[in-house]
Amino acid sequence: MASAPSKAPAATKAPEPTQPAAKEPKGGSAPSGDCNIKGNISNKGEKIYHVPGQQYYGRTKIDPSKGERMFCSEAEAREAGWRKAKV
Repeated sequence: MASAPSKAPAATKAPEPTQPAAKEPKGGSAPSGDCNIKGNISNKGEKIYHVPGQQYYGRTKIDPSKGERMFCSEAEAREAGWRKAKV
């Protein structure tokens, strides 16, 4: 009688690393998680927010040293006194 082939031990899969919780950004031009609304201050001092898809969203840069910041929702931006960009 032939012996059965020996089974190799089952490979164990390492646990998946957990992703850190997304934090609301304090500023900067790189959107993070759902906080991708850019709060920009115009040369006239107007606080204007830009949402993805708007004409100038891609070229809008955020400078926290000027008081510019990122928002996680339009409601958050409006509550902070910012208005939506017209284009």
